[in-house]
Amino acid sequence: MRNVRFILLGVVALVIGLSVYYITEGVRKFNIADHFRKELASGISLNQIHLLEKISSEDKLELTAVRAEVDQENNKVSLTEISLVYNPKDYEEIHLSADRGVMSNRTKDVFVEGNVLMTSENGIRLTTNSLNWDNRKRELNTEDRVRIEGDRFTITGVGLHSKVDEEKIWIKKSVNALFY
Repeated sequence: MRNVRFILLGVVALVIGLSVYYITEGVRKFNIADHFRKELASGISLNQIHLLEKISSEDKLELTAVRAEVDQENNKVSLTEISLVYNPKDYEEIHLSADRGVMSNRTKDVFVEGNVLMTSENGIRLTTNSLNWDNRKRELNTEDRVRIEGDRFTITGVGLHSKVDEEKIWIKKSVNALFY
């Protein structure tokens, strides 16, 4: 009886060993990058994406987009129908929406355009046609018309420059301000 158990155990070990060998040998022969080289060269497209990212222990980012296209050659991601919620630890939550945008994977710079709308929890709204985020400098810029509205004011003008960490905003020209 003991010999039968020993033989069965040996057969089971042999079957498992051979299975693992053939599976791993097959995996070694099948290189995903080689298999999808043509698709990767032309880029990857994703529909209906929803990304949650914890930037730091308390800063969170949520991104949704109807479509994302990865440009491997230029190391960029193009997005359409974007909605972004940024929830920083020390500031109020910020919402951004735009028709389309491009993000550099290398620098994390972002350019959005088409019906750009930024809103904050306290009700301040910024609308423009395009907005550029320089991640290294932590600055927002546009040369387009801008409109900033709050509960008791409306400011319009052409062009905007903002040093986000310093909480400073400049409207470049044709500035009109209405306080009520």
